Amino acid sequence: MIDIFLVVGYFIIVLFIGIYASRKESKEGFLIGERKMGTLSLSSSISASLLGGGILVAYAAYVYQYGMSAMWLFLGLAVGLVMLLLYGKKIKHFADRKQLYTISDYFKELYGKSTGLVTTLVIILVFIFMVVIEFIAGGKMLSSLFGTSYAFAVLIMAIIILVYLILGGFKSVVKTDAFQYLIALLFGIIITFVLFGKTTLPLKEFSLGTMGWGNSIAFVIIGAFAVFAAADMWQRIYAAKSVKVAKKSMGWAILLVLIFGFIIAIVGIAAKVNFSGLNPQDAMVYGLSNLLPTGILGLGLVLLFAAIMSSIDTGLFILGMGISKDITGSFKTITKEKLVRITRYSIFCFVVLTVLISLFFQNVVSIALVFASINLALIPALIGSFHFNLKGKAVFWSILIGLISVPIALPFLGVTPESAVISLPVALIVLLVGQAIFKKNKTLI
Repeated sequence: MIDIFLVVGYFIIVLFIGIYASRKESKEGFLIGERKMGTLSLSSSISASLLGGGILVAYAAYVYQYGMSAMWLFLGLAVGLVMLLLYGKKIKHFADRKQLYTISDYFKELYGKSTGLVTTLVIILVFIFMVVIEFIAGGKMLSSLFGTSYAFAVLIMAIIILVYLILGGFKSVVKTDAFQYLIALLFGIIITFVLFGKTTLPLKEFSLGTMGWGNSIAFVIIGAFAVFAAADMWQRIYAAKSVKVAKKSMGWAILLVLIFGFIIAIVGIAAKVNFSGLNPQDAMVYGLSNLLPTGILGLGLVLLFAAIMSSIDTGLFILGMGISKDITGSFKTITKEKLVRITRYSIFCFVVLTVLISLFFQNVVSIALVFASINLALIPALIGSFHFNLKGKAVFWSILIGLISVPIALPFLGVTPESAVISLPVALIVLLVGQAIFKKNKTLI
């Protein structure tokens, strides 16, 4: 009952914060936080968005298999944040000057409507996968805790998030993210000390080389480029009060992400030491459930739900903006009031869609690698846009063929960290060939 009380209390607080943040909400506040977000809100929101529960479950599964070597994924996330920090000034200035709201706006502004739309397609697919992963992870945990059906657990989570997200939009996302990450970090530190006190963790499990160099390099690439091309990361740079705030937020997020990666690695290693023969996907939940005492277990569950819900609300908001701003706004001029209304309707529809998908597909690790692979299709054009005079058609075909390569290649190669990077070289080769064929388009930003 103590554990259940902690989880229920957490849900109530998150709902209250989300609703409170929506009071007297302006249209610009709903869409982009009025571009006035401070360092604390942004750094914790960035960290919370990166560390979804589904990703943590997948990461703990790799820790269970390979030990601390799986930390290469989190080192990759840190590298991605460093890249955003280095390019943050250009991104922020360009976004303020052009009044951008999404990463698709960026591509549309530089390379035309068609490229903006194909980017939107990539973003929508990526975030549908991401939200589904989070619903799967949260639904399994909530159903186990309360003894309810998996479907009912997913529905409860969806309703709570939907209420504050429809009311407050981006500002509610950031405010709840800040609370959720700080709670997760605090509880994570407590849990780490408890596990160190109960379990002797062999030194061999802390080696960074057991995964093999192929998988290690693939993890760094996936982590770094997934962050650099993440639509939610770009949106947070847009929302920063200034370039200085954006850079400071990224700097703090690097530290927070690495700390959290170490914490979850300890959980995975403790589960491996104490419970051999588990399905790796169960390492996170099983380890917390069986190694933590009453009360502390509740803190562990709150930690996971904080990670899960902070990623779901971010993903749903990105999806809503994809329909309203990136697709509808590409074909006709719409007022901010109508933009907000379409975003709300779209969020509701995506909640229904992702809940339905999560009821039928429940392999968290495979889905996580697929959505990472799709996102990598944006990388060559994204990095190239800062350094070269790219041609619009070359960018369009690079993104599209990079995207198409994922469903074609992965069934044959299998879904592994090494095969998941397939869209990156494909998109790069197409971009280079396109540069040699098509006419010039826009200048550098």
